[in-house]
Amino acid sequence: FKQYLDKKVADAFRINADLDAVSGATISSRAIADAVRSGSHFWGRNYFQLDISKEPVQWEVGPNEFILIVFFAIIIFSSFRKYRKVRYGTMAFGIIFLGFYLSMPISISSFASLLMGYVPDISNHLFWWLLVAGVVLMTVVCGRNLYCNWACPFGGIQEYISIIGGIKTRVNPRISRIASQL
Repeated sequence: FKQYLDKKVADAFRINADLDAVSGATISSRAIADAVRSGSHFWGRNYFQLDISKEPVQWEVGPNEFILIVFFAIIIFSSFRKYRKVRYGTMAFGIIFLGFYLSMPISISSFASLLMGYVPDISNHLFWWLLVAGVVLMTVVCGRNLYCNWACPFGGIQEYISIIGGIKTRVNPRISRIASQL
């Protein structure tokens, strides 16, 4: 927070340009920078009569977005070609890339936040939008939830633990048939 003390009202307050972000908390760092910029620019324009122009929207596109698109393409191609062994690789990649590296798995809370009105800005959260839209699009187009079966870090960890532990659980076909009719 000390880095904000020497800033001027009209400064841009950009992460990785004017300000340092806290590693692993870039969303929080960005939110603080956006709030400070918005507030100081509001006061500068309305109360100090400063000529502060609005910052142009800068899209944050990087290698992670490209990797995600290629990842989804591999999942779709492999599922249609019935390359089941590729699934274990995509699950491992989902655990590492989405789970540990980015800490951005999609879950029910992602959709709940949308229903509660939290719609992140697409220019600053393009990866999140690609992830959510990609999962929805894959489910609608392919007719099945490929994300949970091929990429979800939670499901991948559970499946690998069951493989390592040798646990083989099978649902009784009669119970499965009854449950599918409910």
